[in-house]
Amino acid sequence: MKKIAFHMLLLMIGIIVCYIGSVSWKIEMEDERTVDLVEKDPRSYPDGCELHNAAMQWDRVRIAYGLRDRGPNMKSEFPHSNKWIDGGCAGISPRYALIMFCSKCREAESIFEENWMRQFR
Repeated sequence: MKKIAFHMLLLMIGIIVCYIGSVSWKIEMEDERTVDLVEKDPRSYPDGCELHNAAMQWDRVRIAYGLRDRGPNMKSEFPHSNKWIDGGCAGISPRYALIMFCSKCREAESIFEENWMRQFR
């Protein structure tokens, strides 16, 4: 009976170790598929939003690939919302981008999107 309990314990430890390893590997894979756009193009990410006079904040956002009817930001109304990044027509990597955004731009864009969607309800 003690042998069975011992082997079950070893089995459980093995399962836990494998699970931890797979989660760690997945996190590393996602990190590899993240590009730092602020470092690549610092001019696109100023220290503050010129429209709202608000400090910019960091975020990790999805890169969307494929044809789009509009870009990620309406430059005149919320120039630094940056909820997502346009990756162009074709591509699969990277999946995420490190960017900077203005929280007031995001709030304004969310209100705009909510009001726009109401017309279809």
